[in-house]
Amino acid sequence: CWVFINKNQPKTILVIPGWSILPHYFSTVFPQYNLLLLNPYYAQKNHFSTNVINKCTELSTFSTQVIHISTFDQLPIKFDHVFYLSLGFQWALHHAPYILEKPGTCWAPCESFSSNDVQQLSTSLLSNSTKALTAFYKSCCPSLCHWKWWKTTMLPDHLNQNSTNHLIEWLTDLYSISFKCINFPKIQFMVDPNDPIGIKPQQTSKNIHYHSYGHLPAPNTLKLTITN
Repeated sequence: CWVFINKNQPKTILVIPGWSILPHYFSTVFPQYNLLLLNPYYAQKNHFSTNVINKCTELSTFSTQVIHISTFDQLPIKFDHVFYLSLGFQWALHHAPYILEKPGTCWAPCESFSSNDVQQLSTSLLSNSTKALTAFYKSCCPSLCHWKWWKTTMLPDHLNQNSTNHLIEWLTDLYSISFKCINFPKIQFMVDPNDPIGIKPQQTSKNIHYHSYGHLPAPNTLKLTITN
């Protein structure tokens, strides 16, 4: 399903999340935009409701709508910009390639993934999902300060509300899709060279920008340029 978070702002961002990242994280990172988010990970995926959303304080203060559609092109809400997080770009390539012609931003792009790393992660999830997810999120944070923020504000919900089966399904379906950032000139790619997740672009291009904020941006570290 999709989640629309209406903050009564003039601009709306379409968000294709990275692996295991839930909607309320993006509400924190993007306080100045309405958000239309793909939501594939909740354990209660088929029964997702505002009751689940309202458990998250980051969402309960806004008008929130759950949208159930069978195909992407049925989305009833217009958007001004597309934001992809990591594996979310592979989702777009596979399920909605036409949106890649629209201006957008991809944070932490992974042009490809190691099959051994993906297999190890899947095995770890089946063995102990709490331990596996905690280790993954910690590796996404570039500093102890960033990890402390994530651990305090985001980790409990992400451990309790993610579905292991859905997480493995996303890995299995998408990890083998590869691409080159230079082939998508309308997308601005934001890369941390020290990000340990996935295989990063090696080319130099006007649409590839470097930073040191890690795999998951903390609040106030990400500024989007949105043009009409």
